[in-house]
Amino acid sequence: MSIQLNHTSVPARDPLVSAIFLTGILALASPVRFGPFRAVALGEGGP
Repeated sequence: MSIQLNHTSVPARDPLVSAIFLTGILALASPVRFGPFRAVALGEGGP
């Protein structure tokens, strides 16, 4: 049986800038707005 992490929250002073930085260094798709959060898809089943 495998384990899947559904989501996690990471505190940031500027969530958009932090999400863009993360997607840039990991070569991921741009973050999407999800309520007050910026969602970053890290694998299968992203936002």
